[in-house]
Amino acid sequence: MTKDNFNLALIVQVLTIFFLNNYSYAGEVNNNKQQLDPMKVDQVLLDDAVVKSRNYWPTKEWKYSSPDEQGMSSEKLDQVDQYMVENYIKNNPSKDSDLSSLIVVKNGHVVFEKYYSNPELKTYPIYLRRLHTQDVGKSIFSALIGIAKDKEQLNLDQTLFDYFPEYFDENTDPQKKEITIKQLLSLTSGFQFVDDWTNQSGVAYSWRFSPKPIKFLIDLPVEKSIKNEFNYNSGSAHALTAMLTEATKVPNRKYADDYLFQPLGIKSVLWKQIQKIDHTLILAAEDLARIGYLYLNNGVWDGEQIISKDWVKESTKIHSEHVKGKSAYGYQWWVIPVNGKYSYRAAGLGGQFIVVIPELDMVIVRTARIDFPLQDDQIFKIYSFPEFDLIAQAVEDTE
Repeated sequence: MTKDNFNLALIVQVLTIFFLNNYSYAGEVNNNKQQLDPMKVDQVLLDDAVVKSRNYWPTKEWKYSSPDEQGMSSEKLDQVDQYMVENYIKNNPSKDSDLSSLIVVKNGHVVFEKYYSNPELKTYPIYLRRLHTQDVGKSIFSALIGIAKDKEQLNLDQTLFDYFPEYFDENTDPQKKEITIKQLLSLTSGFQFVDDWTNQSGVAYSWRFSPKPIKFLIDLPVEKSIKNEFNYNSGSAHALTAMLTEATKVPNRKYADDYLFQPLGIKSVLWKQIQKIDHTLILAAEDLARIGYLYLNNGVWDGEQIISKDWVKESTKIHSEHVKGKSAYGYQWWVIPVNGKYSYRAAGLGGQFIVVIPELDMVIVRTARIDFPLQDDQIFKIYSFPEFDLIAQAVEDTE
């Protein structure tokens, strides 16, 4: 390579990295793509004919395939791998939020899998590969809420007061009695809950270590100006977990095991509680991929309707807007287009993701480790992960 060609290649690489790190999702990925405002992208589900045509299900194990066999560019995925190493391994000196793994499932086959934190991790028993899913668990609980709704054990118009009347008295703001499961799911309850995990004396930590976290939530002020508007609120998610336990009359871990995890072959699960209520999950990346694959297939798994298609559709469509033109929210699922295509994702602190792209028959799982309390530079924008667009472009380049 001549010196001039080398310099040109270096400039192109620098400009590419700059573009990916500073790109605004209100614009376009390339000249052929539509605007990425989620409010302007139509919801897309996988065709039922594709679901019925599946000739295997990864209940026991995932099948592996080369990217090229599934219509993806191996070269492009290699570039994604390079991007991950350059941006999350080499350029992460603090190591407080370490990239752990990246899995890409295309047409039901694993076409890319890498464990960045430890290349040998894949050879370990599955219980040694699991990580705290952080807020990804909210989306899994949304699935459980949907199952309970399908079984008519609860309905979305039920209120906090219906489940926890003991925490209301004559001094309680009357509008709090009207807060519904639907509003808790879409994070539009209006509670002044600041989900800030960098401040150990703030509302989030006070709620987390309260002996009565649901009463703590109900006692918070409700701001009329933000009611029915998005406000991220872990307290609302916990209230939903407690409501699920009340509705089903069994612990959440048993309900999830009976109706979700066992049918999917999920074995890595470990539960954590808040005040004796099953609240958060620790899972291996490959099991997170199974959750995404269930949703990708409209709630069907190996011929059985685990979650109704109606719930998959309802919970992954937009119910509130997060950042105008960039991100929106369904029922505990984020709605953020990927490379111009309708997509939804489960997301957790530190960069945990299950990304579903129905139009591409694709699921992407990204996991990372994170330490608490968070530092200010560890707070990430939910929509600022260019690797998902790059992975989707690996399909585009072969079409």
